[in-house]
Amino acid sequence: MDYISILDGRIPAYYEADECENNNMIFSYWFFYGYKDDCPMLPGDPGDDVNWGRYVVKVLNGSQVDRVIFYQHEGWYTRNPGRYEVFESTHPISYVGKLRQGTYHDDGGSGTCCYFEDYRNPGSPDKHMDSWRNLVWLRNNGNTTPEWMTNNDPYYWNGVPLPHFRGENLCDLRGCEGGNLQTCGTCGCHKSDVPDDERP
Repeated sequence: MDYISILDGRIPAYYEADECENNNMIFSYWFFYGYKDDCPMLPGDPGDDVNWGRYVVKVLNGSQVDRVIFYQHEGWYTRNPGRYEVFESTHPISYVGKLRQGTYHDDGGSGTCCYFEDYRNPGSPDKHMDSWRNLVWLRNNGNTTPEWMTNNDPYYWNGVPLPHFRGENLCDLRGCEGGNLQTCGTCGCHKSDVPDDERP
């Protein structure tokens, strides 16, 4: 609730990284939400529970930011360079949904709980987080970081596995998940520049 603590870098962003073919790197950035509002239009929405927001950045030859994957509730989509916003030409901008956990390439939303309609409007104060100011490496190699994430018992995380315990191969991520037409349900591929059967 304290925006100054976010702005001055006291609140961390977490990341994982993998080196893929042709010296390309994949960085997966994670943001922890202790609570979120429930969605009154979706019966059974868990409401105030543990959540992780995420986006993934592909970097070519160790220096050139390329594609970005934006993740939402149960789906995701990939955008090519020039099809998402950047800060100071080096940092892709991710807008965070307010009702359901999710990251998006643009602001907007009508405020409903349908896919792509989550409010993500920074408003006139333009509240933002310079995530690169406090990055914490997530790893599970006997030296797990951070310490408060060492216990992967589903009891503590509402059944959601911690990012670094998922065993995910970042080099094998798919381009999108969800329908190609925009509906109220999962339709991540609707805004994707990369099809679901292609690696970003």
